[in-house]
Amino acid sequence: MSTLSTPPTTNPSFSLTIQRSPVGPILATGTGATLYDFAPDTPTHSACLNIGCVYQWPPLLVSGASQVGPGVTRSLMGALTRPDGSTQLSYNGHPLYLYVRDVKPGEVTGQAIDQDGGLWYVLRPSGKEIHTPFTVNG
Repeated sequence: MSTLSTPPTTNPSFSLTIQRSPVGPILATGTGATLYDFAPDTPTHSACLNIGCVYQWPPLLVSGASQVGPGVTRSLMGALTRPDGSTQLSYNGHPLYLYVRDVKPGEVTGQAIDQDGGLWYVLRPSGKEIHTPFTVNG
C-alpha cells in the first residue's frame, strides 16, 4: 500500500458552513463543497492514507484559523496530524474529507459509498453521521 508523500493542496483560509440536503442540513465548506467522514477513522487517526484513497477523498487540510458559519459549532472543530505532517480538520471527532466526484457546490455523490475499506458519510451540524443513502446533484 503506497502512501502520499506530499499533502494535497488546500486553501489555508477556510470556513465550515451548513448546506441543505434531502435528509436535512449537512456540513460543507464555505464554497458549498460537501464534507464527508470515513467510518474506519478515529478522532486521532485517518485510515485514508494510500494514494488511491487520498486522490478520491482528499483530506480537508488546514494551515490557519478556520471560520464557522451559522449552525456550525466551533467547539466541535478539531484537528489531527497526518503521517506526512499536514493538519487535517475534524468535526466532532470525525476527520473531514472532500470527494473528487463532487464537482459543483451542493453535490453529494459520495454518501454511503463503501470504498477504500469502509463507508463514507456526510455529517449533521451536530457532528453525527447520516447513514441514509442518497445523492444530490447541486
